Amino acid sequence: MLFYVLLLTLIQLSVSTKKASCIMKLNGENTEVGKVTFSVHDNTQTVEAHLHNYAAIAPGLHGFHVHTLGVDGYDCGSTGGHFNPYKKYHGVLGLDKDSRHLGDFGNVLAGDRGEINFKAHMTVDPEGKVGYTMVPHTSTCKRKYYCSKKQELLGKCSRKNRCYQAAVENYHYTVTSPQFELEGENSIVGRAVVLHAGQDDLGQGGDDGSLATGNAGSRVACCTLHLEYAHGFGPYHGR
Repeated sequence: MLFYVLLLTLIQLSVSTKKASCIMKLNGENTEVGKVTFSVHDNTQTVEAHLHNYAAIAPGLHGFHVHTLGVDGYDCGSTGGHFNPYKKYHGVLGLDKDSRHLGDFGNVLAGDRGEINFKAHMTVDPEGKVGYTMVPHTSTCKRKYYCSKKQELLGKCSRKNRCYQAAVENYHYTVTSPQFELEGENSIVGRAVVLHAGQDDLGQGGDDGSLATGNAGSRVACCTLHLEYAHGFGPYHGR
């Protein structure tokens, strides 16, 4: 009996959670680099990006936006500008719809091996205090190969831990209004998610380009969002 109750609960949760996702591909290529997912459950919204490409994704911050149109073929340039139905200036994730494009999701951090593991969990509370916290990430560092004491003395290897700490970001936001919609006139479904080559200045650059695009540079990868109910990819850990 308990099994069926738990199964029914899981089914109800899966039905009440709506997701839109897509597989990102490099601009101009049929090369997959990972998955992005936008989900809504009651008064919580979540954005996740798990991407990896050593050659194309440089270490550092990258602008991450939803654009007005879907992708035509593999051309990220076909997606138009940031999704901005209210004709506002460029802003940042966490602000209300009067202070940002609806397609503004700030920056995501890439590690030295071209990996991005980003998650933003947002609680929508009209009466809440707007802000965010970063959840600390810890990982265990293990040797990737065996090195005997004799080999180390001969200078053939090192017994010290040699592992890679992948870039991981996990944020919890409190916002006063939804940061995206998955249905209705202003839904992001059918629109493209774009990863840019450079850092988004969040509209603080002091020029027209900053107010329009955040001066985030060229488009590295993109994909068109579609509704789905399956689980997303897990994070990349430097394998």
